[in-house]
Order: sequence, then C-alpha cells, then structure tokens
Amino acid sequence: ATEAELVLRRDHNPYPAFKGYRFGLAQERWQATRRALTIAPTDERGRTRLVARLDAAPDTSLPLKAVLRVAVLEQGGRPSWRSVSLPVRHRALALGIRPLFGDDVVETGQEAGFTAIAVDRDGARIAAKDVTFTLYRERYDYQWYYRSARWSYKVVIRDRLLDQGPMALAADRPARFARSLDWGRYRLELRDRKSGAATSLRFRVGWFTSGPAAGAAPDKLQVALDKPRYKVGETARVRIRPPFAGEALIAVAGDRLFATRLVTLPREGTVISIPVKAGWGSGVYVTATAFRP
Repeated sequence: ATEAELVLRRDHNPYPAFKGYRFGLAQERWQATRRALTIAPTDERGRTRLVARLDAAPDTSLPLKAVLRVAVLEQGGRPSWRSVSLPVRHRALALGIRPLFGDDVVETGQEAGFTAIAVDRDGARIAAKDVTFTLYRERYDYQWYYRSARWSYKVVIRDRLLDQGPMALAADRPARFARSLDWGRYRLELRDRKSGAATSLRFRVGWFTSGPAAGAAPDKLQVALDKPRYKVGETARVRIRPPFAGEALIAVAGDRLFATRLVTLPREGTVISIPVKAGWGSGVYVTATAFRP
C-alpha cells in the first residue's frame, strides 16, 4: 500500500544564490497547509506514479515550497517515508531586500542602508522598472478587550508614512537605498506595479531592550540604547518610551546596585544620559520602572 501528502509551506531560503535577501512582506504570515493525495499501488517492479496539482495560485507575497511526502507501507503496516521539496513560483517576478546591517538593528547615528534586486521564476536577476519604495515608521499600540471572563490585549501597528518614490532595479547590479533615521521601528516596502510583487523588511534604529517584537506586555516600557557597547568614560544615552506619563526610577546594577535616579517621564518619552564608570566591570544592566501618577 502507498500513501502521499502535499504540504505547502513558507520557503525561508527561496534563492540560495542571493544570501541575506528577504522576499515577501514581513507583515504577512503563512500557515502551512496539508492535503492528502491519491496514489496508485506500486506495480510488480515496485513503481508508481503520482501527479500533484495546486488548485489555485496561493494568495500571498511570501515565497513557498511544496513538500511532497510519499510512504510505502510494509506488510506489517510500518510506513517508509521519503520526501522531496519543490519551489512554488506563483509570481513571474520576486523582489528582494538585503539590509546592510546586522540583526535588523541600526545603531543610533548610523545610516540605514539596503540593497534591492528583482529575480524571475528561475531565480535569475532581471530588470524591473515599475518598482516603488515606501518607508514607514511603525508605532506599536495596544487594545485591551474583555472576553471569557478575562482581560487580554492585542498589538496594533500604526504606520506613519515617511518617504516614497520610484526605484528602478537593474539586472546587472543591486539598487541601493539609504536613510539617516531617529530611533524607533521602521518598515521598508517595495512593490512592483506591473506584476503585483511586494516585499518588505522591518528594522529598528537603537538598541531596544524590550518591546512588542520581543513579546513584551503593554505595561512594559520601551527602552533603547544608542550603542551596543561602551568604553569607560563614554556616556550612554538611554531613550525611554512609557505607556503613560509619570515618574520613573532608573537603576544601574550588576552584581550590586551602582546608581539610581528618579526622572520625570512625559507621555512621548525622554532621553537620559548615564556616564559609564570604571567600577562597573565588564557589563551592567540599566532598568527603568515607571509609576503612574
């Protein structure tokens, strides 16, 4: 006896030749789908033939792959599985963005740079003349709701348009895009007007220590540093964005408490400066606790 199934899932590395490029909209999600297939019994030589078809082109900008799994059952009923993965190219063109910085984080004061390309169904670089870019700043808000005798919340991302315009992509070299930005969360989005292909990349400016992307709750502060590391004698600039106006206790601690400070937090947040001391050792934590008036 034989069994077969087709699993349609996201392909996180659709074009291995273009390492570091992201394809598809970052704000989209794809839930893998699974479908059982009808397969004929094997012949006297142990062979059979399977035809698998997609009912319709998937409605997503994300690159996908079809994982075909086939099992041949032994007489005792134990299956022996084999699988093969095939790319699903449901669009004639795909757009890729590669950040020129690591971990999707830009240091405060540094330029946020990107390169962009267009590829065809076979993964070959092509020109795309009808591409537009849009740069958004994202603000994370929360909506509380009461359901099933308990309070919960959902994250709502609000976009603020910062810049947009045309971006012609050549076949022989990547296009480059760069901007100097203040701290915060951003999204760069590319769209091809002719084919409908789209891709986006979310990134941050400033070294956030908490936030919605990390699964923080609505009552937590957003705290960001201007640099990933400091030398003794330098000044760390700590930006704090609270969910409400009030007072905050700032603490610098390692194996013991080194310093505390009480600051006033306006609703839009504030920036405080902390001189880096020699007695702090190899590293410390900066914590902020806000008190609602």
